[in-house]
Amino acid sequence: MTNKDKYIANIRKARTEHNKWLHRIKLVVSGFEKNRHSVSLNQSESPFGVWLENEAILFSSLNTKTTLLEIESLFNECYSIYHKIYNIIFNVKTGFLSSLLGTNKLSSSDILVSENYYEELVKTSDMLINKMRVYENQVRVNSTEKFDDIYQEEQLPLTTETKTKEERYYRGSLISDE
Repeated sequence: MTNKDKYIANIRKARTEHNKWLHRIKLVVSGFEKNRHSVSLNQSESPFGVWLENEAILFSSLNTKTTLLEIESLFNECYSIYHKIYNIIFNVKTGFLSSLLGTNKLSSSDILVSENYYEELVKTSDMLINKMRVYENQVRVNSTEKFDDIYQEEQLPLTTETKTKEERYYRGSLISDE
């Protein structure tokens, strides 16, 4: 498998990870997922975010730079919408009476608003997935040699340093190993 094939496979994997992220949010909005940590609040910690920050940037040529910027913008917008959903679902105000009665539930209006945000998230996510397909096509038309150069630049040569003996002191006096 060439470096170009690996790169394209990672684009597809990032797209799949984004779809998994979207499905986890659907579980949160539907009320099936109660764990507030099931979806990361930090976009840099999500698998798609890691790919975008670490690998996608490696191949940022003239014909793909604007597409990558659009992907990044759409990804940021997706997370912005998710933060709104998170604030509605998980930041429920608990009062004294509701905590005593155990009625810490979302109101019907909160559920409706979070579902509307989810629909907006799906639309934005669809635009992101479409941009990912455009990006994949842009990457495909480039030569395999460009990817070999990129991955060679990424792997910096290791410098061999001669390790010198470290001087050790005891109560201010130099200790010699001789």
